[in-house]
Amino acid sequence: MSDDMDPFRRILRVDAEPEDLCDELDAAKIQRDGKWILNHRLIVEPDYDPEHNARYNRELESCRSKADALKMDKQWREYVCAHPKEHYPAILEEIKSLTTTAVWCEAVRSAWYLSDVLWINRDAWLRIFSDSERIAGVTTKQEAAYLAAQVDPLTVYRGCLPMHVDGLSWSLSFSATEHFKREAGFTGVIYSGIVKKYDVLAYMNPNNEEFEVIVSPEHVTNKEIAL
Repeated sequence: MSDDMDPFRRILRVDAEPEDLCDELDAAKIQRDGKWILNHRLIVEPDYDPEHNARYNRELESCRSKADALKMDKQWREYVCAHPKEHYPAILEEIKSLTTTAVWCEAVRSAWYLSDVLWINRDAWLRIFSDSERIAGVTTKQEAAYLAAQVDPLTVYRGCLPMHVDGLSWSLSFSATEHFKREAGFTGVIYSGIVKKYDVLAYMNPNNEEFEVIVSPEHVTNKEIAL
């Protein structure tokens, strides 16, 4: 029996999915690791399924409305967070000229700590933290004073997979990196390295636990396995 003839199936499909995505989302389809995903600035769907095109189309319009309202109200931190984490760096670059330095740094700081896709956006984050004229405000006075009191050069640590040793985020605390080593799984490693204070792009320690140093990878020397 066809769907048109079966009342029960018609009820289940009252919100039938269309075959086609809107053009905007269709253009955002990419292949990653052999799978199709939607990689739009307002929607990232790692398990793209064409059967759900209607939902994706509706979600796009809903997310756009929310983001537009936040932008109009100049709620910049919330505006950044209204986008998928994968697109935080691009949105931060978008709003840089629309905000004060202090507000932008607050948005950068918030997005950095909320993001869990730092590695794939490493170069974009590096551009953001390399904007020396604006990014200085991301470090508080208390954090700057703590960093200034440390011996130069700094010994830093990073817990990660071996393939990710050239990341931007290091720590002044060995113990702070153990969590990241565990998150990396049984192949996780803690590395140590040396960084000159002059090369530190930012220092952040909002929870008094991470003692985080942001530094361009080429400025971390003497990298070796610490544990």
